[in-house]
Amino acid sequence: MSQGLSIPALHRSLDPTERFQFINIAKWSSKEAWKSAFSKRISQNEIFEQQLPLVANLALYQIEAEY
Repeated sequence: MSQGLSIPALHRSLDPTERFQFINIAKWSSKEAWKSAFSKRISQNEIFEQQLPLVANLALYQIEAEY
């Protein structure tokens, strides 16, 4: 696990008809920890340049597993 990354958790949708049945949520200890982890792979500017238009998918989730 990357330094600065707290325990990530897999969440399952409460509604079986939702578009995304599972989502993974990870919390970082700071913005700097996030930047440090990803700067080794790809620059922050490259991340933002590659983003596609976002569409919100509102749904309720419960924790399925923590690892």
